[in-house]
Amino acid sequence: MFLSLSLLLLFVPSISTNRFISGRWINEGNPRRVEGEANADTLRFVQLLWRHGDRTPAVLIPTDKENGEETWPEGLGELTTVGMAQQHRLGKWLKGRYGKFLGEKWDRKAMHIRSSDYNRTLMSAQANLAGLFPPSDGEKFDKSIGWQPIPVHTVPRDIDVQLYEEIHCPTAEKDRDAIFDESPRAKQVEKEYEELLKFLAEKTGIADLRLKNVWTVFDALNAELCHNSTHKWPSWVNSSLWESIVKVYDDSSRLSFHTDVLRRLRGGPLVHEILDRFTQKKEGQKEMKKMKMYAYSAHDTTLAAILATFGIFPTRFPLYATAIAIEMHQKGDEYFVEEEEKKRGKGKEIIKMYHKNVTDSEDAFKHEMEGCPSPCRLDTLKKAMSPYAPSNWSEECGLTRDNTIRYIVAIGVLGMTTLIFGSILAVDIFLKYRNPRPRSSSSRLLDEEETIDT
Repeated sequence: MFLSLSLLLLFVPSISTNRFISGRWINEGNPRRVEGEANADTLRFVQLLWRHGDRTPAVLIPTDKENGEETWPEGLGELTTVGMAQQHRLGKWLKGRYGKFLGEKWDRKAMHIRSSDYNRTLMSAQANLAGLFPPSDGEKFDKSIGWQPIPVHTVPRDIDVQLYEEIHCPTAEKDRDAIFDESPRAKQVEKEYEELLKFLAEKTGIADLRLKNVWTVFDALNAELCHNSTHKWPSWVNSSLWESIVKVYDDSSRLSFHTDVLRRLRGGPLVHEILDRFTQKKEGQKEMKKMKMYAYSAHDTTLAAILATFGIFPTRFPLYATAIAIEMHQKGDEYFVEEEEKKRGKGKEIIKMYHKNVTDSEDAFKHEMEGCPSPCRLDTLKKAMSPYAPSNWSEECGLTRDNTIRYIVAIGVLGMTTLIFGSILAVDIFLKYRNPRPRSSSSRLLDEEETIDT
């Protein structure tokens, strides 16, 4: 049989993919628009990754007193009703593409949903699934509610190396700092936007505003733009300035994952979990036999990291409620390509990737992955991605060494504390036995009375 894997990127029509190499950005080819539903006759397994929907700002502009934390009743960094609706529509879009393949009903053996441990991603998953799997009348627990509970799984942030890009990794953090502090490209971009950054620093009250933290300005103003009926921009912001802020935000964000170290430590764990799951499906492992869909609900940095690891660098950083779909197809014996590949002794799996990178867009775009031209077979892709597979993520991050040092320090402190406490106790006992306290007259009288009673 012939297995085909596709990476479906849901992109903005005007987007091109670029890669930064040797001080310059190079074009890696234009994405191809795809329409309609997936071929359910050949599709065997799909893995999805989406960004959460619209949220309140994660950070605020210090000088923007009109848009303080109290003006965001949901709290900072939380999913809004706008974001819920965006995710619901994305779920309906996914139903349009995969409904025939997945079926009308939720099937616990065929589908698994995993989220990062944030309110906004967990809630986004629930809103998405409400659009993907609306209950039939027989599935409703209340006839007036067009929703059914579907399980969404998560793990704590401090161990989530797949979906939480800010998980502590000293090696990756050092590499990212070096990019923004030392790389020629970062210096070039920072010089290009020097006057803009100075202006924004003055107006926002963020003294040390640089490329690495300019996202904080974008984040707050973008939230105000999305909710302009209740939140107005500060007077110093206009549409022309906003376009410049978007551009510097995208240019700076594009630097975040372009080194091999960052691709390996930030995107590698998720990429290889996905590829391993395709292998398990191909080999017919018991828990994967009936599995049709595995989905992740995560963040813009998660999507950017996995795209970068696959060698795809969009000009726009992932927007709200955008998604990546990776499909595995299987074709019958009538296909000549199978016979031809058997003669050449090559594998029979192909990967296709699609990206929906515009919120509420009906378009999806297919992209080729680095080192695996179409038709991209699973074995070829796994080989191409092998440089980005950490053999021991904690050790490569420098966490094993840090943990050992912390363990030694903790043992030393505990031992010293025990020694000091033991010494004090020993001295106290010694003094008590060497210099017993004289008994009080009342104690002697009590002893005499007890003797008389006896």
